[in-house]
Amino acid sequence: MRAFEFKHPIKEAEAVSTPISTQGAVVLNQALDKAIAMAKQIGNKIKKPIRKIIPTNQPAESIREAKADYLTLIAEAKKDLDVLAKLLPPATAESQKILDGFKQKIAELEKIHQRELKKAEKTGGAKEEQDFKQWFQSIKQILLALGKKAQGYSDLTDEDLKAMTSKQRSSAKKVAVNAQKFAEDLGQSLQALFLHKIYGQEETSLSRDKVLNFLQDALNGSVIDNARMIQEKGVGNLENYFDPSYKDVFDEIKDELFKLKPPAAGSANIGPGELALAMLGNPAEKPDKGDIKIGEEMFEIKAGAGPVGGRFNSSEVGKANEGWNTWTKGLKEIVPDKDFTDRFTSETKSSGKTRQKLASKYNWNTKGVDALNKEVLEPYSDFEKTKKLLTDTFKIIIKNHDKLSSFDKAIDKMINPSDGTLVPNFMQFYARMVYESYNEADGVTNIILINTDNLQFTIIRSGQDLMKRIGKDFRSSGGFNWNDNQQTASPQFVLA
Repeated sequence: MRAFEFKHPIKEAEAVSTPISTQGAVVLNQALDKAIAMAKQIGNKIKKPIRKIIPTNQPAESIREAKADYLTLIAEAKKDLDVLAKLLPPATAESQKILDGFKQKIAELEKIHQRELKKAEKTGGAKEEQDFKQWFQSIKQILLALGKKAQGYSDLTDEDLKAMTSKQRSSAKKVAVNAQKFAEDLGQSLQALFLHKIYGQEETSLSRDKVLNFLQDALNGSVIDNARMIQEKGVGNLENYFDPSYKDVFDEIKDELFKLKPPAAGSANIGPGELALAMLGNPAEKPDKGDIKIGEEMFEIKAGAGPVGGRFNSSEVGKANEGWNTWTKGLKEIVPDKDFTDRFTSETKSSGKTRQKLASKYNWNTKGVDALNKEVLEPYSDFEKTKKLLTDTFKIIIKNHDKLSSFDKAIDKMINPSDGTLVPNFMQFYARMVYESYNEADGVTNIILINTDNLQFTIIRSGQDLMKRIGKDFRSSGGFNWNDNQQTASPQFVLA
């Protein structure tokens, strides 16, 4: 019902059932003028969203928004009717006619809305499905390229293959298959992550377009400023080197992304943290040796969550159990009791089964060394005896010890000259030895430590840098057990 459809009850005398005074007519005129003005507003409200719904071939998101807008305005129009009822003179035929007319109009428009909405949802749903498939294929291709970027792999051209010998081509094709498999599996993990973030949460700041743009820029290497990041001198946070225009995306995915474990498929040897920097950062290159190349410098990345850090896995540092016999032999030389041994049988329970395994009372960690000082070194040893114990044992474990300038000095500094016990910060000196072994054997100089819980990081650049900052910016965490035949005999390193 439009404003011009209203009949003024003063001008149309038959609409007024009882005589009214001149003053009453003025009041009635004013009320009806307000009612007519409000009627026009209500009419505009309930017609506007219909024009928004009727066009077909709209994306589903637009349809949902239009539907929400429409239902809100209809609800407001119904509230306006209550106000209108108060403006109109009560208990008159004209008032009831006006109100009934609007109620009917709103009901008719709701029917139109439902009909047009179904039509739009049908065509819009088809478009939504098409748009989703196109978006999904786009991110699939980008993620595949990012997976290859993380490995430092580039697809070979026909010309590349033609220039190879038969043996080289066979080897190259095998590498290509492995790289493809790794990239596909990684891509599937990331697809699942983004789909969950967009569709699996009640509240999200992500949209398909935002994710697509983010991944495209990640492929172009403009999401993390690696060049600026490696200039950090102390402890920094990776968030400070992330493109701020993608903060909303970063906040949604950072917890999962930096802890993402690379797929087992393929031959890529990539760890958490390294994967994120290689995929998102610039410059970033996967070298033949080392984790990541940023500019002209090589970096090894050691990422861990909280107290769980990374080890300096030098190729010339063996497993702890390789030095255990020498360790036990050295302890027996110090203790006069001919029946002395550091070994005992430990029991562990798993899945209801009890397992027995030989263990040492004096493992290379704080608890083991405290017992060693109290029970062995303080009562029976001196500086020279302890030095021989450590030297003999660590020559077995650190195989390139003869190339390390720090080897003898570090052992000396571990020992109290007065009684042969080990000093409280013994692990710092051992850390210097395994760092230099890593540097000498594998060319590792720069090591980036990352805490994936809070994305803090620091960079160790030399043995001197390590000794200057260990215990302040970062620390050794734990140590190793002499019966461990799995881990390199190195402590873990974490941010302090």
